[in-house]
Amino acid sequence: MDLAETEDLQGWSEEVLKRYDESIKLEIRDPGELSFPQTRDDIAAAMEAFTTGEELVAGRWSGTEQIIDEELPVFPIVEDFPTVSPRDFRLPEQELVSSSLKTAVRATGRINFLDDEGYVRYATGFLVTPDLVCTNRHVASAFCTGVGLQNLSLTSSANIHFGMESGSNWRQGDGLPTGEQGEVYDIEGPVLIHPYWDVAFLSLESSSERLPLAFDASGRKASKVFVVGHPQPSSSAGGYNHQLRLLDREAGVKRVAPGKVGPRTMVVDPQGNSVLALTHKASTLPSNSGSPLIRVDSGEVLGIHMSGRYLVDNYAVPASELFRDPRIVELGLSFEPDVSVTDPWSDYWERTAS
Repeated sequence: MDLAETEDLQGWSEEVLKRYDESIKLEIRDPGELSFPQTRDDIAAAMEAFTTGEELVAGRWSGTEQIIDEELPVFPIVEDFPTVSPRDFRLPEQELVSSSLKTAVRATGRINFLDDEGYVRYATGFLVTPDLVCTNRHVASAFCTGVGLQNLSLTSSANIHFGMESGSNWRQGDGLPTGEQGEVYDIEGPVLIHPYWDVAFLSLESSSERLPLAFDASGRKASKVFVVGHPQPSSSAGGYNHQLRLLDREAGVKRVAPGKVGPRTMVVDPQGNSVLALTHKASTLPSNSGSPLIRVDSGEVLGIHMSGRYLVDNYAVPASELFRDPRIVELGLSFEPDVSVTDPWSDYWERTAS
């Protein structure tokens, strides 16, 4: 990194913190947090890491999901369906009203958990079997301990809410959402936390009747995709004022965002691993972590959203890579087609067992 790049990053870091100080005075309409999932110290530490090239710890990645194209919208969900016309969604009508879109929306929920101070934080996850949810490892690490398959446990209470839609009656002061506020399932604990990819699988205490999502493990190209998640504005993500307009000041409710897939590229993921990630252009914000990246043409999961760079690219864990791991295949998930199980991350797994 040359001096000019370093000075640009330092200037950006100072601007982010200035926006934080100014923006906490703004009113954000519940449901959700006031607007910031992280403290000022967390943001300052994250900005310092960006500037110096230091590794970012998981808890400081909550502001890295990004808007890539400011003209790409996000649409709120009401009764499991986007509040949008086919023209607004920029897709043919038969694709918009397809059952695959509704299945993806219904299978996606908001993961809620408590921080050390008893404050509710949240991200996104989705059903992959009736009692198993997929999300990011950096999400799970906020309320779980351990990596791999053994010696995993919860460190705080957590659940997943499938009905956190626009107009929800949940408020931050209510604590973790309950069954009185929609279809809520307690998280029993982690089943698999991947040592290389930013992905985790969590078991539910009871099974859901919602249809789980299937994965596209083929690696074949996809053009149009959408992301389902629960974005909230954050001053540490770029374009804060645009975020507020995009979300209409309603934070943390379920939304669908259309976009396109780009080429795969090497990035450093939230765990500090260099990975060949899938890129996409759908608008995301903090709490989209763990969102499914869905193929429009089939309704299958192409990847799991994990992070992004403002007006550059968003990054997802490719489903085609996950199913090369025999431990994930053994979870009994639905995926097509059969892929060659090569176990390329065996060294990472061996380290978790030692």
